[in-house]
Amino acid sequence: GSVLGILALMGMVIAGISALTQDIGDNFGALGIDNNYASLIDLRSEAVFLGYEFDEAVGAVDELTSSLGVSVDEAAGLSVAVLDTARAIGMGVTEMASLQSVIANVTSTSAEGANNFVKQAAALAQVNNVAPKDILNDMSDASDEIAKYTDDTGDNMVRAAIRARQLGMSLSDAAGIADGLLDFQTSLSKEMEASVMIGKPLN
Repeated sequence: GSVLGILALMGMVIAGISALTQDIGDNFGALGIDNNYASLIDLRSEAVFLGYEFDEAVGAVDELTSSLGVSVDEAAGLSVAVLDTARAIGMGVTEMASLQSVIANVTSTSAEGANNFVKQAAALAQVNNVAPKDILNDMSDASDEIAKYTDDTGDNMVRAAIRARQLGMSLSDAAGIADGLLDFQTSLSKEMEASVMIGKPLN
């Protein structure tokens, strides 16, 4: 009886390992199994623990590898933190990975530090009575605006996103207004220059 029980348990373990290998192979191919097995197993375990499907974790890896130019192995390690923070804040995994990629690419923050940046942004939103999820989703949707207007740390865009939400706008809305004001200022400056050159005001 005990022998049969041990054999049954061994069969379950082997079947489980085979399923894990198949899961990784389906998403990352033979190279994923050969070169990144340990990190992808860790990622899959974290995904299951947090209630995610492995496909969602794969989405984070794909986003990080394509946006940051890192290896699958490094992206898998970064994705563990992405999953955890996305679950804590209530954001989508791919959106969280995208936001962290933007932060890492346009500020002085490292890929590893981008996760802490997001947590600090969420905490600042909470202190200002604004839903962290709304602020971070706004920032995720406004990657072009962040790249255009951010300072070296990215802190100004967090404050801008919070202020925009307090005014009932998104970060993209606020950036659009800023663009309009800059266009107006440029137009006014050019009009004044032309007026000086011709010696009379323009109508």
